[in-house]
Amino acid sequence: MGRPPLRPEFERKFDIPPMEDEALLMLRISEALTSTGWVLEAPRRVERQYVHFDTPDLRLYRKGRTLRGLRGFPDDRIRYDYKHGPLTDRWEANYWSDVPLSPGQVVDAFGLRYDDVRVAARSVSSHVKFKAEQDGIVLRAKLDRVTVRGGGEFKEFEVEYKGDERRGRRMLSRVGDALARAGLESIGGQKYARVIEHCPRYAVR
Repeated sequence: MGRPPLRPEFERKFDIPPMEDEALLMLRISEALTSTGWVLEAPRRVERQYVHFDTPDLRLYRKGRTLRGLRGFPDDRIRYDYKHGPLTDRWEANYWSDVPLSPGQVVDAFGLRYDDVRVAARSVSSHVKFKAEQDGIVLRAKLDRVTVRGGGEFKEFEVEYKGDERRGRRMLSRVGDALARAGLESIGGQKYARVIEHCPRYAVR
């Protein structure tokens, strides 16, 4: 298997109260973005099933890393992701497979050095996704409702820029500021960390 390349990814994330009305929230978000010049595509809802991998002592979690598999794509393929770094300077690699991989095969696909990785958690995420475009810069946004198997549920909104232009990063920062002014609460944690923290069997809160 060829090792997939790491690519830059920059995100802003916001915690959403569980009982927040999604329609009204999306209206607030749309108004915050369009009022600052962004053109939004029509949102669409998709569902993804996640398998999260880690070592028994949660070394990936403790280092702020993510190793996971996603299902729910139209062609029924499985996408595996490896991510590391803070949200403001994150790197991501993707590996596609026609069949499920064992934890060891996932580790090998990304050239990682872990010999004791296993399935740490499973979750289902219902996304409301859309893109925003301005002056050739495209941001990807989604409202996530995440249900952790055997655990709890949480919501978050994220907007990300996949690229290495400084202009794109500046524009993402301004979008984050506009959303904060619209009343969204900014958070800095990765989604995988919140999944683990919603698993009763892990005392990591």
